[in-house]
Amino acid sequence: MEQVAAQPLVSPLYSIDFFGVEEGLPGQQVYDIEQTSDGYLWVATNAGLARFDGLRFTTFDSTRTGIPTVSRITALYRNRADTLFFATWRGQILSYSAGKFSMYLRFSQELVGMGVADLTQDSASRIVAPLGGGAGLAREDRGVLHRIDTELGEHLLTTNIYTDVFGSVWVGAGE
Repeated sequence: MEQVAAQPLVSPLYSIDFFGVEEGLPGQQVYDIEQTSDGYLWVATNAGLARFDGLRFTTFDSTRTGIPTVSRITALYRNRADTLFFATWRGQILSYSAGKFSMYLRFSQELVGMGVADLTQDSASRIVAPLGGGAGLAREDRGVLHRIDTELGEHLLTTNIYTDVFGSVWVGAGE
């Protein structure tokens, strides 16, 4: 009888490492990961933002950013100019560019607490985001994120968003 070797669960082209709070992440639940052009991996967690240099994590809380409400980061997005945007659960979009954090925009009153599942910028460089809980889409207008009317339908769960090289915004959604 011929013996067949067990196949590995993971391709030898990949390696798997597990990182948690013990290794320096600020929270146990990871919502998003983004890489900036300098090679750092940025990690959005339920307890804040971290940057990974390949060896260790650096956490960014209010003392390090100068912004008081940096907790529960739900989405990250890096644009072509290498500005990193991140959404907080408390209703803000913050940015990080050239080593500095700043408030980029806030949520309109109706959106505070809804959460943002993902971020992108449209062809006019406005932030566009799917809202949590099937609340549709929101778009930046004069420093404030507002809900926009779409043809997606009521209570359709929008989860992911992407802008292609032609400036078209693509939305991943389900029921």
